[in-house]
Amino acid sequence: MMKTEGSTLQCFTDFISRIGHDDLLEKRRILAQILCVEENTVRRWITGANIPIGMSMIGLRYYLDYLGYRVSEITQLPRLLQDVSRLLTFRVMTLEDMAKLVGCEEYPGHLLALLRGARGFSAEREAQLQDIVDAYQQELAEKLLLVPKLVAIKDVPLVVEVSGTMPGTVATKTVSSTNVSPQTANKSMRRDERFKGLTLNLLDFARFYTDREVPEEVRDQLRTVVGQQNIFDLKNLLARLCSSKAYNNQ
Repeated sequence: MMKTEGSTLQCFTDFISRIGHDDLLEKRRILAQILCVEENTVRRWITGANIPIGMSMIGLRYYLDYLGYRVSEITQLPRLLQDVSRLLTFRVMTLEDMAKLVGCEEYPGHLLALLRGARGFSAEREAQLQDIVDAYQQELAEKLLLVPKLVAIKDVPLVVEVSGTMPGTVATKTVSSTNVSPQTANKSMRRDERFKGLTLNLLDFARFYTDREVPEEVRDQLRTVVGQQNIFDLKNLLARLCSSKAYNNQ
């Protein structure tokens, strides 16, 4: 039975089960490249001879999350630590570089423990990490455009539960701007700015790929790497944002 929710190792087991025997060697090689580990290391993970540890475990965990798995170790962490871990997983920066930025270059293992949820952090450290996430969010978005999805996991819609509704139902509510706290307003502004950065970046890529001088073979490769259905889904979602009438497939 396929399992898209569970621990890192449970999700990894499901991930391997979805790869056909003929594709295993090639996808094992690509996974090793994504996580910056030796191919033999991934082979030992697959056979059960070894398990990932340290940054390799964090990298595998967040790659599975990127594919669409709901990894239990991630859901238990604050969003800030999740964002920081994604910067490291997709090589926006190294653990050592980040340790220098937050002033613990002599003890990078402390930062690693923090990302696992094994250590707490001060308000000062939280502010440092948030500044790093904000500064490198667009670069992360650019890198993610090039990260291949080695298996297809059906996306799980985000369910928002509002008091007074049945559990699991999606509800919306209008919030007056006078009732929004400064913290909520700041988070909303940061989210909007990130979306703006992603959109402008995507426009640049789209203009490049649709230029008449770009060979069709390049676009075919893009469709293979990104997935043609993902491109169609993105188009439909953006159309909904352009018109309230297009929202929710109406």
